[in-house]
Amino acid sequence: MRTETLQDVIARTRSFHEQLNKRLQEGREASDRSRVTLLLDYLAQFEQTLAELVTAIERGADGKALNTWCYEYLHKYPIDHIDVTSISSLEEDPDRVMEVVMNYHNEVIGLYRFLHRRMETESSRELMANLKTLEEQQTMQMMQAANRLQDA
Repeated sequence: MRTETLQDVIARTRSFHEQLNKRLQEGREASDRSRVTLLLDYLAQFEQTLAELVTAIERGADGKALNTWCYEYLHKYPIDHIDVTSISSLEEDPDRVMEVVMNYHNEVIGLYRFLHRRMETESSRELMANLKTLEEQQTMQMMQAANRLQDA
């Protein structure tokens, strides 16, 4: 899929969350450690919720904003390399699992920040601000809940 408009960006990031959800579920099923299984289950549910929230923002977005071309920006900051299917296996270490998941989320947040700064219309800036805020807040919430889970 070639990413050229903000709608394409949203589709790619929704796909990212869905793929990460699937990968975390696979890791959960393969794990024999209860703490890791619990963490992977939580993260998988979180990713599914995040994919649904991204879809909700897309549905409420202005059509002109969704059709905003951003090819030149994405040429400089491509998102096609964010592919969670390339994770060969999830480690049995909860800290490593969180590191991998957070790295992926930080890439998405970086993309949203990059695009937000470069949008020229109010509607496209607002769309990117909403996506950026959602991803930042949800990622922070995920991290805090995962830390509490590990402390238990």
